[in-house]
Amino acid sequence: MPIRLQQYLSRFRRDRRGNVAVIFTIAAIPLISAIGCAVDYSLATRMKAKLQSAADAAGIAALSQKSPGFAAASLMAGNGSVTAGVTDATNVFNANMNGITGYTNPNINITVTKTGIKLAANVTFSVDVPTTFLRVINFNKLTVSGLSSAAATLPPYLDFYLTLDTSGSMGLASTPGEQTRLSQVNPDNFRQYPTGCVFACHFEPKNSACTNTGTQGYPTNNACLGYAVSRVSQSGYKNLLENATVNSTYPAGKRFKSNTVRDGLPDSLYTNLTSVSSCDTAGTDACIQLRADAVGYAVTELFKTANASKKVADQFRIGLYPFIRYLYAYFR
Repeated sequence: MPIRLQQYLSRFRRDRRGNVAVIFTIAAIPLISAIGCAVDYSLATRMKAKLQSAADAAGIAALSQKSPGFAAASLMAGNGSVTAGVTDATNVFNANMNGITGYTNPNINITVTKTGIKLAANVTFSVDVPTTFLRVINFNKLTVSGLSSAAATLPPYLDFYLTLDTSGSMGLASTPGEQTRLSQVNPDNFRQYPTGCVFACHFEPKNSACTNTGTQGYPTNNACLGYAVSRVSQSGYKNLLENATVNSTYPAGKRFKSNTVRDGLPDSLYTNLTSVSSCDTAGTDACIQLRADAVGYAVTELFKTANASKKVADQFRIGLYPFIRYLYAYFR
């Protein structure tokens, strides 16, 4: 018996036929844990991607130019938290996460802050994602967290101060070419300027510097015509004139064909011809551009550009200051 028992024990020690089951049983726990870790981690990663997307959308939305937060920050006199931006970002975040389940204990923190003309939005999040396989090794949840930051710049408020010349010199034609055109058709002060006056600064329509017996040299109904001529079609104006020889009583090329037009000056020009209130472009047939026109056009374009470029209400303010007073006296 001792010998046979010894043989049995030796045979049992050398027998390996049941080892696979034993080894598999021992290895099953870490193997299942590894597979479960991958599955649960994948689910947690997907959840974090959804939360990150919602956080990014919330931060960007809070700083967009059309958002309540941006508008509120634009009106703030100082620095600090922008409550309207926080509310807007929170609503956007919740809307993006609406209907999404699979997480617990959400901790969402959103800040929107103004510092000078800088806006900053920060969205942080942290949630617990319940596990399935990792419960085997006593891991009941995976915590995921993240941060999204966004920045924007508020539009600066700018004031423009323009000092404008409002003297009679603004009645000078705007360019050498315009001065030539005006001198060729302007009858004002012919005796002093036989080659033609380049000013349309005789804004007083009648009984001023321009008189039939004084400086004009021929009948104009006591009217200064430089300004009126600069406001009407040049081809139309020339059609109202007839040529006269140099030795004629009246200056060459400046005599009116019709006594009716002459006797009704300067209003008869506006009656017979299409007129403009301002001349934006030099060299056009519709008018002759004066310095006042050129400055007025530039200021008007500045207003248009400011209105088209503004991002918030009252972003640009423009002040006009004449350095010679009483411009209105020329237009009475």
